[in-house]
Amino acid sequence: LVFGYEAKGSNDVSTAEAAMESEDSAEPTDDQPSRAALTLDGESTLASPLTGKVIPLSEVPDPVFAGGHVGAGVGILPTDGQVVAPFDGTIIVAPASGHAVGLRSSDGIELLIHVGIDTVNLAGRGFTTHVKVKQDVRAGDPLVDVDLKVIEEAGYSLATPVLVTNARALGEVTLDAGDTVTAGEPLLRVTPMREDASSS
Repeated sequence: LVFGYEAKGSNDVSTAEAAMESEDSAEPTDDQPSRAALTLDGESTLASPLTGKVIPLSEVPDPVFAGGHVGAGVGILPTDGQVVAPFDGTIIVAPASGHAVGLRSSDGIELLIHVGIDTVNLAGRGFTTHVKVKQDVRAGDPLVDVDLKVIEEAGYSLATPVLVTNARALGEVTLDAGDTVTAGEPLLRVTPMREDASSS
């Protein structure tokens, strides 16, 4: 929240994801600041959409994600296959394959949850999607159910990037969890840019 990031050579990023990135994650210009920058008034804590082991983004086995090209965040190695909404918001990406979900919070934070690496190649096998684009969700609502065994048996990594895709327009994204996390517990903290820092 990478949807089709072909320029970087990753097979994993779908066209829907690229659309999200190009529309909403670009750095704001002086005459057209991002919607998120206009509405994020204070620090926000984002809950985890998954239960599992937390890993640095740099350890996600895909250079597009690991290099931070899609957004700032972490990876999760899920131990449970249910993906839930981390906050109240609106679905902005929900490909039919079910391998990724993008949400926008009421204060403009855009989050991408990309379940596994190269899982777009499964063409929906092992994924049951419960949401569609423009649907409003509440924190804790089920987004996708994933059969983790299907991913593993197909030879794909379970590493799941959880990314603030418009981080450059918002400020700093930091980890707010330990080595493991349960869905619904704090995962990331977003601290807005101070005006004096952004203008210097």
